[in-house]
Amino acid sequence: MFKEAKGADLPKNAVALFQGASEVPMYSSDVAYPEYQEAFFYYLFGVTEMDSFAVIDFANEKTILFLPKLDNYYKIWMTVLTVDEYKKKYSLVDEIMFVDQMEEYLKTQSPEVVYVNKGVNSDSGLTTMVPDEQLYVKVCPDAKTDSTFMHNILSESRVIKNDEEIEIMRWASKITCEAHCNVMRNVKPG
Repeated sequence: MFKEAKGADLPKNAVALFQGASEVPMYSSDVAYPEYQEAFFYYLFGVTEMDSFAVIDFANEKTILFLPKLDNYYKIWMTVLTVDEYKKKYSLVDEIMFVDQMEEYLKTQSPEVVYVNKGVNSDSGLTTMVPDEQLYVKVCPDAKTDSTFMHNILSESRVIKNDEEIEIMRWASKITCEAHCNVMRNVKPG
């Protein structure tokens, strides 16, 4: 949809860069608030890991996911996935790397334009998360940032549903109706 809308105006070597949500610590403890992925990031990549980034490479028509590399001491209390395990988990993403490889990847790609998803959520009034320009300006000093186009295209595409999504929405509505009817049949005063 984005490539269609940009048409001939899309530079040959352009990428879109997205940032996922970050873990938010609760007060001064080592406990975090419940994690919710940034909505557009989840919509595009289906990724739940916090502190992730992703690139859409328009020239090669592929998606690249950059996940945080966890230290080995995390294995004491949680499962730490390998790149191959992440590839199975996120099979719709074309390539998976770690965040510490993103700088080298962008340097190699040397994009002319970096598109970011900057806009305001019409429901909440909050601004979308946008990666800090310092992530790529240092390694791609000639890259232009375009923050004017991506948000409207993505917002519009999230409204359009395919047949499978419509069927899932119907199924969820049916279950909700059945549950509501069951509650009404079984509720008693007092």
